[in-house]
Amino acid sequence: SGAGLSAVTQTATTNSAGEASLSVSANASAGGPYTVEASVVGVAPTADFSLTNLTGAAASISVSSGNNQSTPISSGFTNPLVVAVEDAGGNPVAGE
Repeated sequence: SGAGLSAVTQTATTNSAGEASLSVSANASAGGPYTVEASVVGVAPTADFSLTNLTGAAASISVSSGNNQSTPISSGFTNPLVVAVEDAGGNPVAGE
């Protein structure tokens, strides 16, 4: 899990403005923050990026618990009805 950048060293060369760039993508797991470190041989300290993978939009809903109950009329069911809402990556989605 974690940010989608490979853990192996990747190389980028600076342009005429002295800037180097790499494009990165988040994987399907929510979490973080994750630190990505940029360095130049012989230069200290490093430049560190903090990246966080956020959950996506709600993509599925399923019964979590409370199914298949019965109770006498005019009385409450024993257990609450609970559903799980997840994004396309299977991460729980809050606030829906």
